[in-house]
Amino acid sequence: MKKPHITLLTIAFLMGSLILTGCTGYSDGPVLSLKSAKTKISTTWRVKDASLFGVEVTSSYDQDFFKFEEDGDFSYFDASRLIAVPPFTQDTIMPLEGVGEWQFLDGSKQLEVLYTFSFKDPYNPDITYTEDVNQRWEVTRLAEGELWLRDDSTILKLEFY
Repeated sequence: MKKPHITLLTIAFLMGSLILTGCTGYSDGPVLSLKSAKTKISTTWRVKDASLFGVEVTSSYDQDFFKFEEDGDFSYFDASRLIAVPPFTQDTIMPLEGVGEWQFLDGSKQLEVLYTFSFKDPYNPDITYTEDVNQRWEVTRLAEGELWLRDDSTILKLEFY
């Protein structure tokens, strides 16, 4: 008769541990997760919905992809990046891939992404330009297949690619 009692006690202890360690605390959920935030974010994402100062801008991210790797590597493919080429009178749009790294700050509620775009001058291929990007996002939802990010002006709702 003692074995069932010990088994029930063990199960209760394990369930309690999972609940305490699996809580995410994201403002948009989920409340409970069995996977770590680092494991869940480590995949390729595309933008499902985007807004800038409350205005829907999803089409601006059409064909863009964000790739987070578990080792901290990051890449962002921007299908139509607007660049200004010196003497800054000629703007052009071109597909670019930014490469860098990412990390969680403050547990897993803040996400910092550092990456660099490198590109050849479209008018003089002997010149290469770089653009460094440093972004901090509040993670409001990180669930299986969903990643929602927010900063001061932008809300991105990403889904698995």
